[in-house]
Amino acid sequence: IRNWIRNIEQHASDNVNKILVGNKADMDESKR
Repeated sequence: IRNWIRNIEQHASDNVNKILVGNKADMDESKR
């Protein structure tokens, strides 16, 4: 994630909105 943020900061405009979206697809069914 740090690399993604660094790339955004290097290549996008200063006022770009950053949104992180995730899911629990990598977790066991019982832990969701």
